[in-house]
Amino acid sequence: MRLYHYAPRQNSILKEGLGTFKSGYGDPSPYYRRAKSHDREVIITWMENSFKGRSHAISTLTEPIKCDGNDPMLKLFVDNHILISFDLDDLIRDNMIEAIWCQDGEKLYQVAASKIDCSPLPWGKCNQRKGIFFKPIRHYFIVLTTKVVHPKYIKVENIS
Repeated sequence: MRLYHYAPRQNSILKEGLGTFKSGYGDPSPYYRRAKSHDREVIITWMENSFKGRSHAISTLTEPIKCDGNDPMLKLFVDNHILISFDLDDLIRDNMIEAIWCQDGEKLYQVAASKIDCSPLPWGKCNQRKGIFFKPIRHYFIVLTTKVVHPKYIKVENIS
């Protein structure tokens, strides 16, 4: 099963792999308000209190974002990122997965790989005016046993 991740345009993923927040990858600013701090270690503690392994997880989608004119923030997000993917089965085979968590709206729960829901995502629910971005979009946190997903597993889907 292919899973998708949006990475900043300027990155070293194809050389160093896709890292976790705990390994130093990722912008901390989305967590400042929730963690009530700008300190990366405080944010990591907040993450781990939300669920075990969150600080060493990769956030993924089951499909690329569909920008059908539904909201300009989706297009802006896609335009400012590259889309990469990896095969979850490869990571499982190589014992790189500790757990998988699903965030579906307000619900957060652990799932087995075989229970990942690949039905179409409701991109039309994203609404910049209402401040709703990824909250209504079901996504998965892949908790790694390693610090990074090695470049050999990663495929660049677009760099437009």
